[in-house]
Amino acid sequence: MSRYALSVEAGRDLETIWEQMAREDRDAADHWMASVFDCFDLLSRSPGIGQPRRDLTAQPLLFWPVGDSLILYRSSDGKVEFIAVCGGPLDIPTLLAHGT
Repeated sequence: MSRYALSVEAGRDLETIWEQMAREDRDAADHWMASVFDCFDLLSRSPGIGQPRRDLTAQPLLFWPVGDSLILYRSSDGKVEFIAVCGGPLDIPTLLAHGT
């Protein structure tokens, strides 16, 4: 059984990215969203497979790519929390300073 939580910010990220993609191609946006949720399931079953980026943050976060996007998450006590889903050019330190 997958155990994970989606932060409010990550939920907003998903909505925003999907809406931007759907303006050009709704099918591609739907496919991307399905891929993201597949990754959520994968990461909740094997949370250690992400990459730490100590060059970007001292927080105990892991990073996982999905297409041109990046999932930021943390894991503790068998539960995974998805912090953000980023698409496009990223300023990770600024993103993390505003609410994670």
